[in-house]
Amino acid sequence: MAGLLSTHRFWAVVCTAVVAAIATLLVPALAIPPPGMSVIVIATAVATGLPSGHAVRNALLVLAAGCGCVVIAVLETAVRTVLLRHTTVATTSPRLSFRDWWEFHIRRSPALFMSARVGGTVFVAGVLANAVASALGTSRSYWAMAAGAAAMGTGSHGAVVRLRVTHYLLGSCAGVIVAAAILSSDPAPYVIAVLLGLLMFGAEFVVIRSYALALVFITPLAILIAHTGRAGPLPALVADRLLESAIGCACALLAGLAITKRWAQRQLAASSTATLDAIKATLAATPTNVDRELHALRLRSTRLDLIRTRVSGERKAVRTAVASALQEAAQVSAQAACLLSAGRNMPHVAERPHRSLP
Repeated sequence: MAGLLSTHRFWAVVCTAVVAAIATLLVPALAIPPPGMSVIVIATAVATGLPSGHAVRNALLVLAAGCGCVVIAVLETAVRTVLLRHTTVATTSPRLSFRDWWEFHIRRSPALFMSARVGGTVFVAGVLANAVASALGTSRSYWAMAAGAAAMGTGSHGAVVRLRVTHYLLGSCAGVIVAAAILSSDPAPYVIAVLLGLLMFGAEFVVIRSYALALVFITPLAILIAHTGRAGPLPALVADRLLESAIGCACALLAGLAITKRWAQRQLAASSTATLDAIKATLAATPTNVDRELHALRLRSTRLDLIRTRVSGERKAVRTAVASALQEAAQVSAQAACLLSAGRNMPHVAERPHRSLP
């Protein structure tokens, strides 16, 4: 382990894990659209494949790649928001201050725990993959980090992770067969270029409909790029892809189990209480501030629904332990939904699109 920690890739892996945690925290809070944090982590993980050299320089380059991806995603979201405002009817609903945004989206949400879980997955996958790469003489350990991030890309709770891991492994197995069939004919460089474009188009076309089917296009795309950039035996390349994918998926599965009953109980209780307080404040509001109270209720209710969904998707022991709390949260959520529905019919209350919580 000491030898592994002294390698030039270790700090690059650390930086990738930090970027994964930050992206997991910011993507939902800033309403960054799909594919969200997965592409950010994948782009950062690829940078860990830099040649051996100065450890600090490589780590900074990896961190710069990740930060650059985050900045691009935030700017794209900002431009989209500005364009949306110009094409929709102006509203008078209150906007959140930075303090309120931090309170709703970060401090009193499960975002910090979820981001730590994703960051830990990427870090462990990177460390294990580098250990395997050192033992086998391979150099594509970033595939494991990409697999771990992709498996947790739409949520780090157990049910989603298990489904994504199944899709990832099935799609990867089918994809390596496609890649082997393509490369076995030794296609010309211009044919590979055309195939890369077709595979990229196919992945973008089906990724929303079926993630497993998208991996059938993404896997040969990655293998073709790797094979073109660094010639080597095809069986070794295919085996490397499957092994690194299995490492990343295994780390994601373990991270999906990393939740305590106490944490789930505390999150449900705190969010239910906050939503009940918002309901009381809305019912007691005057016509001059009812729109603000409704907006605060909408945010708290959305967060409660999110926590309910995530806890309902955790491992069975957690779900059983918090079953009564889940029922109480469902009742509170129903009350909030009724009040919000009634509020939408008030002529003095202006509705506006709101961001989803992490």
